[in-house]
Amino acid sequence: MKVGPESNTYHGIYLDDSGFNIVNHNNVSNNGWYGIRLDGASYNSIINNNAFNNYNGFALWFSSNDNYMENNTASNNDYGINLYQSKSNNVVQNQLRESSLYGVLLHSTHNNTLNENTISNNNQGLYLYKSSYNLLTHNLFEKDGVIIHGEKLEYWDTHTINTTNTVNGKPIYNSADYAVLWILDY
Repeated sequence: MKVGPESNTYHGIYLDDSGFNIVNHNNVSNNGWYGIRLDGASYNSIINNNAFNNYNGFALWFSSNDNYMENNTASNNDYGINLYQSKSNNVVQNQLRESSLYGVLLHSTHNNTLNENTISNNNQGLYLYKSSYNLLTHNLFEKDGVIIHGEKLEYWDTHTINTTNTVNGKPIYNSADYAVLWILDY
């Protein structure tokens, strides 16, 4: 694990091919690229951290699998949470707000769980790009939503996105038959 100063030109905290670490109660800000970054790092817990004014608040890349992220706050980053080519991560009760690009980006990721996160006031809320078999439950989107993108059917019809997720107080309904997300207005 490499730890930089609170403000750095590249990253604040960086775990490379490392496992079974607990990254807890850190403030990472004004880093050129990453607040907290994991590369090929699995079975880690990222808990109670604040990342703001970074390019990526939190990044789990290149087979960073089976990690647990809870009660983190990302604000005023370009990307709040960015998962790339990683799987089986649990992202729970995080606050992701005011990102200039995406609150959460899942790019080429599979079998991740996003539960009870608040995703608000980002340029784009949650972007699922070339990803499959992700589970979304009890997430609250405020002035945000969910975007699904990819050329294969599995990128569209394998996610579990149920009506416990809401956009501006209205439940989301995922219709795999039509490859579209509906916001229900009861």
